[in-house]
Amino acid sequence: MNSHQRQFQIFVLVQSAFMLLDLFELWRTGGKPHLAYFLRAHRRLVFFLFNVWVAYFAIQNLLLMAMPSPETMLADFAATLALPTVAQTSPADLWSYALVALFLLFTYFTAALFDYVIHRWLLHHRRWWFLHESHHLPKVVFNGMPGISLRPYSAVSVFLTYAGTSAATVTAIKLTNAPWLFGWYLANLPLLMLLFTSLGSASHSLFLRRYWVVHRSLRWLFLTTPQEHILHHATEGNCNYGNFASVWDRIFGTYVDPQKLRGKQLEIGLSYEQDFLGALCGGKWKLPAAFRRKYQLAEVCNLTNDKG
Repeated sequence: MNSHQRQFQIFVLVQSAFMLLDLFELWRTGGKPHLAYFLRAHRRLVFFLFNVWVAYFAIQNLLLMAMPSPETMLADFAATLALPTVAQTSPADLWSYALVALFLLFTYFTAALFDYVIHRWLLHHRRWWFLHESHHLPKVVFNGMPGISLRPYSAVSVFLTYAGTSAATVTAIKLTNAPWLFGWYLANLPLLMLLFTSLGSASHSLFLRRYWVVHRSLRWLFLTTPQEHILHHATEGNCNYGNFASVWDRIFGTYVDPQKLRGKQLEIGLSYEQDFLGALCGGKWKLPAAFRRKYQLAEVCNLTNDKG
């Protein structure tokens, strides 16, 4: 199985689990309506969102398949630094186990740093906003909503995060003079990918957002909690950029504690009118107002002029 197939499997498995949990939570908080009644009342919106989901899925995965795999980037950086790529091996003594633990922490927080920097200063930059606008379009944030779990242009940020983390990882292995870490890291890369995919999904989970014990538990590990990250999706949410770790938000002064806003009503989504087509093409084209009304899009994004 190649790297892209493995990435695809991890994404599908993790997203399917979180999507089911979030759809259950959506049903529960919506008054537990009978499924047939709900589909009749919202059949046009469900039909539209399903088609957008399929389109976003196709764009996202085609672009991800076009980029080099993490293994390829690691091998390229290793060759550049003349790092011996020894075969997989296991830690042999207590020092080796300690080195692995330190290396994992370094890798995790380095990847989180690149995620933070790219998210804050590239994706939220005016020139490159079109790459990220669809992610902030929905005013209902849960796994399964097009733009939340599926981000059509995510390949750009994924590539830059992988490239930066790969370069830093190979450099760290070179400096520690422990080339066996390279083989160990490659062998365990799927587990790290599973971790990041799970944390990214958890931070957007409607189901987990209900449980404040999740926030109280994860915040001490500097992991981004769903209660923290929903503040980033608020209309004026220039905070909590980290998808995986909150430590860089704390260091760079963009962290907001959700406990201080607990119980307050947040306005989620964009502060201006936009739809799914406009968010995909930087506002060059938009869906006709009559179409948006027909498919009830004002229920999931801020289209105040289309209500009624």
